[in-house]
Amino acid sequence: MRISVSPNDPGRAAYDEMREAGKTMKVYLDGNEVFDVITADEEQGYVISNRTNPNGTLFMDPEGSLVQDVERGNVEVKLVGLSSE
Repeated sequence: MRISVSPNDPGRAAYDEMREAGKTMKVYLDGNEVFDVITADEEQGYVISNRTNPNGTLFMDPEGSLVQDVERGNVEVKLVGLSSE
């Protein structure tokens, strides 16, 4: 499965479908949960996420743009019940 919050990414349709069904998703890379995920692709084995500072805030470069990380490994997208649960 591929999911993405990016509007022009092919994984956006799957993301929207799951959200409309009331599902939330958790993404794991090599067994560790990844936060601030932009795109996760189980088949190609990568996750794109926003980098965060140690205090959990988004990391910005000197020009004020968000910094994104691409990490490769065993990617799992897990559906988590209904969002109202």
